[in-house]
Amino acid sequence: MARVIERHGFSQRRACRLIGIDHSVLRYESKRLDDAPLRQRLRELAQQRRRFGYRRLGWLLVREGYRLNHKRLYRLYREEKLMVRRRRGRKRALGTRTPLPLPRLRDECLNEHAFLSLTEAREIITSWRHDYNCARPHSSLGTLTPSEFAKLQGDGPPEQAQGSAARPLAPPPQPGHNINPGLYA
Repeated sequence: MARVIERHGFSQRRACRLIGIDHSVLRYESKRLDDAPLRQRLRELAQQRRRFGYRRLGWLLVREGYRLNHKRLYRLYREEKLMVRRRRGRKRALGTRTPLPLPRLRDECLNEHAFLSLTEAREIITSWRHDYNCARPHSSLGTLTPSEFAKLQGDGPPEQAQGSAARPLAPPPQPGHNINPGLYA
C-alpha cells in the first residue's frame, strides 16, 4: 500500500479505493490481550491432566480466575497442539466378553501409573479419588465438583458429602493380622 501511495502520489483513501479495501484497514490496531500467561497455564494443566479436553481444561481455568470464552480457549488449545489422542481398542478373539470398564479411573489413574506395591496403589487411587470428588468439575453437575454439589444439596446421604467415586473394595490390612506376611512386603 505504501508503495502505491509513494509511487503514484495518491492519498490513502484513494489508494485504498483503487485496491478495493476500506481505509480503516490501514489504521487498524489489534486489541488482543497478551495470551502468554494463559497459554502457559493451559499447557501446565494439559500436562497434569492428559485425558482432559479443552472444555474441561477451560472449566479449571475459569475456576482459577481466568476470563475467556470458548472460541478463544479452543483457538489457544489448537495453537498449542494439545489435542487429546483417542485410544484404539484392542482386537479380541471372537466370542470373548469385554469387562465393564471404569473409563475415568482406568484412563486417568490406572493407565498412567505403574504400581510397585499394594500400599502405593492404595495411596495413588485414594489421591485420584480425592481429586475426582473435590477438585475436578463435572459437566453433569453444572461444572461443580461432587463435594460442592453435595454441600449445595444439603440433606443428602452422608456418603454423598465425600463424593461419588467408588470406595475401596477391601480395608487396608491391620498390622500383625496378615494371613500371608510376604504378600505386603
